[in-house]
Amino acid sequence: MFGVALGGYALLFMLDDAARYHRGGAWEVEFTTNRAGEPALKIGQAGRSVSNLVLEFPGESAPDGFKPSIKRFDKPETNGAPVPFGRWVYGDLMALPGVVTLELFASMENGKTNWHEVELSSRALLVNRQERAWIQTGPLRLSPSNKFTGERIPAKAPISRQVIHWILMALAMAPLVFILYVYFTRGRPVRENDDL
Repeated sequence: MFGVALGGYALLFMLDDAARYHRGGAWEVEFTTNRAGEPALKIGQAGRSVSNLVLEFPGESAPDGFKPSIKRFDKPETNGAPVPFGRWVYGDLMALPGVVTLELFASMENGKTNWHEVELSSRALLVNRQERAWIQTGPLRLSPSNKFTGERIPAKAPISRQVIHWILMALAMAPLVFILYVYFTRGRPVRENDDL
């Protein structure tokens, strides 16, 4: 009985792992500059057939000492983790490719914070909270006048999906713990003076 339960859990764990992480992989974003020296993002994800979708940011400048780099969004980090042109404010990577939200080139104007918000999801690309198709004919150019002004995503979410995942996994382990308890206590003889 114990072996069957353990084998069932192992099988379900492997199926869950395959469903979450092996559907084309994670989002890959190259932080680079275009030929004019303007900051740019090249977005790719093999499972969505997205490759080299380019977002350019005319009127913005790369940070001092910037070197082009590729960031693969496959492991969770704390909200607000730095990326070359801003910060990574949200990531739901429970099932890859997941959802990744970047806040880029934040600036203060007239007492308000403005920024470019780029969200990568399987359904669509969201730029400054406006949905766009994944298929583009050329680079998408985002000038400083296109920046989003509104409510910022907090650096710390109240409860993350990772915490919910661990809670659900603990609940799923309850039957296994019960089976182990029964297995190891089943052979123990009951004495007359034992309390029920």
